[in-house]
Amino acid sequence: GERVLAAAALRIQKTYRRHRVLQSAAEEQRQLFEAAFDLLFPNEAQKKALRVGDANVMLPDAAATFGLTRFFNFFFSPVNAADRNNLLNLCSLIVCSIDRPVAVQNYCFLSVPVGNDSMATQWLLQTKRLLGSACYVLKLIATTAADENDRKQGRMQALVLLRMLVSITDCKKWAFINSRGKRTTDLTQQEESVIALLSRQCTATCLSLLRELQLAGLYESLSAYLTNYTEPQDEPARKTNVVVAAAITMAVRP
Repeated sequence: GERVLAAAALRIQKTYRRHRVLQSAAEEQRQLFEAAFDLLFPNEAQKKALRVGDANVMLPDAAATFGLTRFFNFFFSPVNAADRNNLLNLCSLIVCSIDRPVAVQNYCFLSVPVGNDSMATQWLLQTKRLLGSACYVLKLIATTAADENDRKQGRMQALVLLRMLVSITDCKKWAFINSRGKRTTDLTQQEESVIALLSRQCTATCLSLLRELQLAGLYESLSAYLTNYTEPQDEPARKTNVVVAAAITMAVRP
């Protein structure tokens, strides 16, 4: 009996110590993420421009954005309000980067295997985790609004998350493939071959991300959002409705 109790006590202590260490490490990663993001976008005007997708906002290299994603995935807790804000900031940054034709700034360019494909593998793993977090927060937004002010704020937050989910799972929106600065008739045969290869690789990546979203409960999250939110018919709401419609189309793809 005493041996069993002693062994149980040791297991409890080990579990508690592990929990404390993980909490401490997560807080350290959270501070690194917030410090890095504030360094990139030091004032509220820049962060607001990022949220609305301003094409003139200065963006870091895709590798830096990916580094922020890895930090975020380590510390994210959906019950932490600050982490939800961090998620919205990160999703806004990713959406803006996807719209950039310069490959070195485009987050999705890291999904393309170049030489050693270890980066592409890491990108897929970390991005899947991010999409799962976005789906979960979308469902929380849809089911926890207490009043009209919460609903208004929730609509704005949902728009950011849905734009990211729609953009990152449709390689036709990845600007480094489709915005080459040339008309199709001006492309050389070699350029056409490269673009065709990129499109095939990125299409396979998008299908993998879509399967992850289905497992993460995207359809259920969208259903909760549509059930609990009655959109007013103003201009911001119409923009939200367009994005929601695109997300529904994405969710029901075979």
